[in-house]
Amino acid sequence: MLYSMVLHFSPRQDLPLHSFPGASLHGFFFRLFRAADAAYAELLHNTPGLRPFTLSPIYGRSAGYTLPAHTPCRVRFTLLAQQAFANISRLFTGYVPMPEELHINGVPVTIEKLVTLPQMGSQWAGCSDYVTLWENAGQEEEITLLFASPTTFRQGNINIPLPVPRLVFASLARKWQHFAPGYPLHPDLNSFVEECVFPARYQLETRTLDYGRRRKYVGFTGRCTFGVLPEGRWREAGSLLIRQLNLLADFAFYAGVGQKTTMGMGQCRRLITQTGRHGDVGSDG
Repeated sequence: MLYSMVLHFSPRQDLPLHSFPGASLHGFFFRLFRAADAAYAELLHNTPGLRPFTLSPIYGRSAGYTLPAHTPCRVRFTLLAQQAFANISRLFTGYVPMPEELHINGVPVTIEKLVTLPQMGSQWAGCSDYVTLWENAGQEEEITLLFASPTTFRQGNINIPLPVPRLVFASLARKWQHFAPGYPLHPDLNSFVEECVFPARYQLETRTLDYGRRRKYVGFTGRCTFGVLPEGRWREAGSLLIRQLNLLADFAFYAGVGQKTTMGMGQCRRLITQTGRHGDVGSDG
């Protein structure tokens, strides 16, 4: 199963934001895992490779570089594996007690509620499963993605803060193949993207996230429409490959894109139409 949830909370004291609290959010989430099942949390922490969750930045009405005490705040998280959901659900159904003290950047917070289904004005919560995404993938030759939090890609020793098609879809394909090995992607999908997918339209901004301790990441936010033009040697397999690109675009809602998706970066979703598009995570009600 795949899950997207929005956790509402409030800081009990002023929460400083002079640096982006991605690492603290990551630790906060692991404390939830540890409270639900310490053995699973330890395994998750020590196993190298892809993590079965993503996290958004904190959203709330700040005053400068501070979230004042008792400000309503939100953070979105997604879960890419059933075991991860089973452990988190133990906390929020009361099967195991919630930790007495939860902190972000050293400030204690109070959890208010967990939104698990889409609500009016918000489409950032929901659930699906791998087989549903696989079977319902469309064949649109234009795919629009909204990058709701700063997104960047590691290539060698540098970061690429641009929606390069091969980087976007390779990031999604890597996660899909890791978490859904029973639904294999076409072996030439990356080559197809390289030759046949292009950025047709975009509205993007550059943003820098400062994680503190001289760790800064330049990323982009906004939307990009990718066009698909299967020609030449790709004509015969084009229909299947386009369908798998649509699959990955739908998967982006849960998987995130690019670097540091477990620390607030790369929050992404598909936009079906421009007129009916959804807002960013920060508009979540």
